[in-house]
Amino acid sequence: MQVAVEHSRGSDMLLEGAPTWHQLLETLDRIDRDTLVARQLTLSRGPTQPPKGGQRALNDLLVGLLEPMDWTTNSRVFRPRPSLPPWRLSFHRDSIGVVVCTQNVGYLAQKLLTLQIAAGPPSESRWGPSAVDVGALLVPTSDLKSWSRMDSSVATYGDAIAQNDGLSSVLSAPIAILGLDARTAGALWERTDVFPGRAT
Repeated sequence: MQVAVEHSRGSDMLLEGAPTWHQLLETLDRIDRDTLVARQLTLSRGPTQPPKGGQRALNDLLVGLLEPMDWTTNSRVFRPRPSLPPWRLSFHRDSIGVVVCTQNVGYLAQKLLTLQIAAGPPSESRWGPSAVDVGALLVPTSDLKSWSRMDSSVATYGDAIAQNDGLSSVLSAPIAILGLDARTAGALWERTDVFPGRAT
């Protein structure tokens, strides 16, 4: 899987020499067409209705790859209080917090603010174990969205960059945006019919 990276607010300087960052990039690079297709086929044979687009297969695959490498999954960013939203990091390890967004574009601001809470200035509301130095937002490119027939409302790499720029007056945390692309060594993946949904 080819990965495009857009850095902001000094994330490139913080991540340049971080072994965990390079481990994340190498893990994403190992995902190829056949791996994602195989995961979708496995999910389609399960007891529940098979997912239409590639969102669930991608998320499931990331958990299966990162969790065995000691990445903590699904950790809250706020202290457990009824008045605070249940926002969570998808993964975090060492100084890096990761949020995966394969949802409606309307969720992007929430995902960016989740990273702001985790990687921004300390506060009484922040859950200490999830505090990190830099955030990473993983989103599909328009090509991956189309290839895996995600819903047309799913946010893309371009959407994430635009919202990160648009929220620059309220975001101070260093955040890298990663676009997950349906390509290997520059070549677009061959089409498949295992995803019954459609992106427009």
